[in-house]
Amino acid sequence: MLKIDNPYESPRFTALRPLDVDRPWLDAVRVLRVERGFLYRRVVLEAPLELDLEYRSHNFMHHVSVDGQVAAQKLPVVRFVRRFDFELVSAGRLVPVVVEVRVGRFMRIRAFRVEIAGQTVYSEGVWNPPSKSR
Repeated sequence: MLKIDNPYESPRFTALRPLDVDRPWLDAVRVLRVERGFLYRRVVLEAPLELDLEYRSHNFMHHVSVDGQVAAQKLPVVRFVRRFDFELVSAGRLVPVVVEVRVGRFMRIRAFRVEIAGQTVYSEGVWNPPSKSR
């Protein structure tokens, strides 16, 4: 797991409220901009962390960058990389970040999700629950 310091450390980071079935906490999330492309996503968040997150697959290497710095990168050996786990430092705390990508036919992104501190802050596409094995 690669740990990097976020040079644009957010002084406004607060612990996310627990997920409530009746009233989700999503009003605390502020997404400023989303850019989409072929095997590319860029999500600019203002809250709960100030960050510019970019996912890119180029020359068989998958990268996730935060504020222009590579936070995670993987070279797929057998199949497409679906999940990136890394941590950012904000206000002296380690904040876990997860980026998940699912592709469909012709390697088009069909689902993309960003989680910060265990809560989904950005999601697009359909996320089916994992199938149950008998």
